[in-house]
Amino acid sequence: MKEEKFLGGIGAILYVLGFIPNIGIYLEIIGLILILVAISKLAKRFNNREIYSKFLIGFIAGVISAILIFISVGVLIIEILGEITGMASESTLSKMSGSFILMLIAVYVLSILSAYNWRKSFNIISSYTNIGQFNTAGNLLFWGAITSIILVGILIAFIGSIFLAVAFFNLPEKEISDGKDILS
Repeated sequence: MKEEKFLGGIGAILYVLGFIPNIGIYLEIIGLILILVAISKLAKRFNNREIYSKFLIGFIAGVISAILIFISVGVLIIEILGEITGMASESTLSKMSGSFILMLIAVYVLSILSAYNWRKSFNIISSYTNIGQFNTAGNLLFWGAITSIILVGILIAFIGSIFLAVAFFNLPEKEISDGKDILS
């Protein structure tokens, strides 16, 4: 499982580095793609498509959430510029504020859906590998998404991402099949 270990571990580290200004978003995207590939390989190795399908559902929900964040920020900027320049009417501003709030609610719900599916995927991987850090990472990412509304969740999710990197790097170098070790 050297390849899964390397791809997932490096991907998780790049995902953790997503907070770095200017390049963080690119590191996060590359990291997520590497994690997706590693998860796909693990699903094939364990002959369990649910590992990949759950992660993919979470991945897609996360992508949609990210797109909505960019749209929300755009709406907010337009709203602020309209107010500063006095070009927006009161009804336009209230419509935009309503749209902004609805998008934030959608982002919140999609983030929870994403983390929930990731947690399910990581729990299955943990059951095959006996690596508890996958369970811990999934739980922290899930609870981080839920509590992100009070901002402490961002820290919880960040710690969950670190646990994910540790989990991938704890994958054995030899293959695991049905809970029994087989030498490579």
